Amino acid sequence: MMTPPRPDLDGPAETRWPERPFCGRPSDSLDSGGCPGVVVDGHADCLAHLDHIDRAAYLTSLAPWADVDHRGTSFTPELLRELLEALKDPDTSRARFGHAGFDGATFTGRAAFDDATFTGHAGFREATFTADADFAKATFARAARFDDATFTNRAEFRKATFTGPAYFDDVTFAPYPFLPAGARYPVVPPPRRPFLDT
Repeated sequence: MMTPPRPDLDGPAETRWPERPFCGRPSDSLDSGGCPGVVVDGHADCLAHLDHIDRAAYLTSLAPWADVDHRGTSFTPELLRELLEALKDPDTSRARFGHAGFDGATFTGRAAFDDATFTGHAGFREATFTADADFAKATFARAARFDDATFTNRAEFRKATFTGPAYFDDVTFAPYPFLPAGARYPVVPPPRRPFLDT
């Protein structure tokens, strides 16, 4: 079986995603050998291609602060809503993730991660957002990676909190603006420069 073409999360070995097979179901993408979504544990399909019974069973097995690995998976707004609902903390009515792997995922409608909390690493490298991406008031407790992500509509990070490192290398924001207003990042002192005689 083939393994996902997406890179694992950086960091200590215990935070890296294991090599996992990908779905391979027929895909609309002309440059792929099939769906690149990693399979759900115990199944041969990714979350987007699970039948309704298996998807419901998987989502029911989740609880707030669960680790989720949906690298390469295509999310409709409805599928993302179901996942967020499964991770909702009953005390706050907000989604709570442990480690979250969305590297290479495609969000085909509004991606509503507003008010979500990521207590582990949050991976969105090479993710594609085809409509609004809303991370307003989201909390990222560890590394948040958006390297090489593509935002084709509005990207909102208003009042988001990043307490770990946040990576936005080579991100594409077009044609709408990136809205980081009020986002909070950890204060990192500038690198020391050696004293130069003049």
